[in-house]
Amino acid sequence: MFNPGNIISVRLFQKTLGGIVLPNISQLTLPRLLNAGEVAATLSISRSLAYKLMQRQKIPTVKINRSVRVREADLNEFIQRSWSGWRAENS
Repeated sequence: MFNPGNIISVRLFQKTLGGIVLPNISQLTLPRLLNAGEVAATLSISRSLAYKLMQRQKIPTVKINRSVRVREADLNEFIQRSWSGWRAENS
């Protein structure tokens, strides 16, 4: 059963091309793609605000036909860029 939370592995077989043996790539790791609801849940914001951030290109997107997704790494980078740090309690 497919679980999008797991790393996706694709098995490829060793092939020859014009007598040259190509290396056997045992696993191909694909990035995890999040929909707007998952982005909203991660950031604790509304889904409509997540769509706005994606539409305004504040968060980079991947378009697959009519679907819009966000790479998990891009969301993490957005969080890092947006981080202002903790404020000191006595300041």
